[in-house]
Amino acid sequence: MKILFPSVFLILLATACGNPHISSSKGGLEQSNAPVTAENQEPCVPSAQQIRDYNFYFGGHLETQAPAEFSELIKCKTRIAETFNSFPDGTTTLITNMDRVDFSYQLIHQTERPGQNRKVTFLDDIFGTEKFSMEIQNPISHEGIQGKDRGVNSLNADNRTKDALVWSYSTPISFWSVNVVSLETSPMEPAKLRLYGCDRELMKEVDVRFPNNEHGEKELHFIGVISAERNICHVSLTAADVSGSVVIDEFSYGR
Repeated sequence: MKILFPSVFLILLATACGNPHISSSKGGLEQSNAPVTAENQEPCVPSAQQIRDYNFYFGGHLETQAPAEFSELIKCKTRIAETFNSFPDGTTTLITNMDRVDFSYQLIHQTERPGQNRKVTFLDDIFGTEKFSMEIQNPISHEGIQGKDRGVNSLNADNRTKDALVWSYSTPISFWSVNVVSLETSPMEPAKLRLYGCDRELMKEVDVRFPNNEHGEKELHFIGVISAERNICHVSLTAADVSGSVVIDEFSYGR
């Protein structure tokens, strides 16, 4: 069992201090604005397809590339891709790029509170405020399954609660995606993907269901979501079983 670190999570992300365990190197971070064509320098034309609420994408086994529809819908948006290649290997309780970009994220490892007997609607009601250590590994791997390069493993906090990775953003985002190396989920007992507003209230909760009734443990998969609005401030991904961990290769977000 890993050491539990009691902590009050920083709500005001934009004014928070940097973490001394995190490298300030700019490597591994890609920020792109709306593209222009080399010939006429005309701005990107957004896709004509409309998003009424949220579009969710769950890739099949070994599908770690964003599907064509996802890529088309975000092509004119500002995107930041985090590969974790700028961070040193080892354990930490916080991963962030606040010292590199204004449009930043914080990533922590939490656990879902057990024995919920009522409908909870806020981030802190679901996970509390404690955060646990997680490990940055290169290459990221889990029980023989290996990702592209460096990634993050939640390592399973204990055998009583379900592991979760929780992302928080300094300003609202409209899309998010992650490449998972291993995620405890199955058709009978699915993992949970949750989206929250800036008031930390739950806006959307969906089961993680991969195509063809595939399981997620020790399998590479793509997960993504696009919102019709720029209204997401927090994202959580929870393993389905108390013995499972959340292992990711890289992720991206944007507005």
